[in-house]
Amino acid sequence: MEAKVTRATLYRHFTGKEELVFAYLQRADQGIRAQITAARASSP
Repeated sequence: MEAKVTRATLYRHFTGKEELVFAYLQRADQGIRAQITAARASSP
């Protein structure tokens, strides 16, 4: 996966790799949880 931004831009928003990875994992977790919630809501 490509970010399509420069490394300097990334580090303006994130102080380090750990913070960047944590933000990515949080966003992925939110997406997965939303899918589960939607599946549960549509299931009888």
